[in-house]
Amino acid sequence: MSTWQKWSLISIGSAFGLLAVIAVIGIAAGGSEPVPSYEIVSAETDGNSRHVVVHVDSVDHLGDVMDAVAAELHDPAGYHVEIDCQDGTRLANGLVARGNVGVAATGLADGETELDSLPGAVCE
Repeated sequence: MSTWQKWSLISIGSAFGLLAVIAVIGIAAGGSEPVPSYEIVSAETDGNSRHVVVHVDSVDHLGDVMDAVAAELHDPAGYHVEIDCQDGTRLANGLVARGNVGVAATGLADGETELDSLPGAVCE
């Protein structure tokens, strides 16, 4: 094996080692799995209080889904979010406050979210 080949193998091994260390640090620092798939199936775009319906495939990580949905809601308003299974079974109700209008409509602080999961709800 030539010196070049040895250095190449050492470099590749070092790169994989660094990636493993980064992954472990990410997990230890609170890194999480990707947000489960969701779809915003309806969202009102007018008014101070807006209704948003989101469909998911499972009850797993609804808080992460709510955070992702909230990140998509930018206009000043109070958002009432329904998180449902694909068949319409309700899993959770949420609120998002954006701006003073959102504060007045939801009672939450500006930028705050709230999620109430329904106990025992499952997707079939």
